[in-house]
Amino acid sequence: MSRKSERLVNLTIALLATKRYLTKSEILKSIEGYEGSPETKERMFERDKDDLRGLGIEIEVGSFDPLFEDEPGYRIDPQSYRFQLKDLDSNDIAILSLAAQAWRGAALETSALSALMKLSSIGIAADLSELPSIAPQVTNSVDEIELITNSLASRTPISFSYRNADLSISNRRIHPYSTGSADGFWYLAGLDLDKQEVRIFRLDRIVGHAQINGEQGSYLVPDDFDLATLMGTQAKKNKALIRVRRDKAHSMRSASTIVESDAEWDLVEYIYANEDQLISEALWYRGDLKIVEPHVLRDRVISVVREIGAHHA
Repeated sequence: MSRKSERLVNLTIALLATKRYLTKSEILKSIEGYEGSPETKERMFERDKDDLRGLGIEIEVGSFDPLFEDEPGYRIDPQSYRFQLKDLDSNDIAILSLAAQAWRGAALETSALSALMKLSSIGIAADLSELPSIAPQVTNSVDEIELITNSLASRTPISFSYRNADLSISNRRIHPYSTGSADGFWYLAGLDLDKQEVRIFRLDRIVGHAQINGEQGSYLVPDDFDLATLMGTQAKKNKALIRVRRDKAHSMRSASTIVESDAEWDLVEYIYANEDQLISEALWYRGDLKIVEPHVLRDRVISVVREIGAHHA
């Protein structure tokens, strides 16, 4: 990120998060990147305001008390900042969402957060909750995200190595249809060319680098494709049988159906969103919860427990 881009990001975050109007002197004092003489800093700030407005970001101008002629201040109303998605289709939104996640990952690095810390140090309240909500986690590189978004936009086949639920790795060739998020993870949906089925892949399970594997515009997304329906159907397939100790793991019980019971344990059927979520819950409840099926998840829990034990031996 260039120095100017970083400064614009910092300025946007500060103006979004501030609880009140920020004066020019407060901005120049707290935002990284405004350097040189007072006149130089003022010229940089005026250009930055013009650049943000040119991007469609509305900057409000106001004062602390309308009854007095205070120094004017600036802020961005979070409601006016939010993007209007009504004219975009699901593919447009998917691409924009991935791009926004990558932007936010860069925006909330230490250099950007320093602006909010400096505002706090001079007594100006700032609230991170006023920023757009944090997007689901993507651990892939920016180059990887760029390739995926380009393939979605241009209808270009891609291929990649993928880590399956049983930890095996297989090669996949797909026609990307759309991306979506659930439970803190990003997913890519598309036609698996080898299985000739529409499948869902978690982005953080792509091993190595995805590659272009065909020509642009070489396929069409079916008119009846609906990512929300597909992900909902997939989630219903994720059923586990779990033994839960009586009067324990109440949050899991509330989302489960009891199959059978004895004096100490209840056997419940539980629908889970993804394997990692279920494994985390199993580790959290320790000896009060035992996964019975699927066996691959039970074995993964045992493996993780043994690995933890080895580290603390």
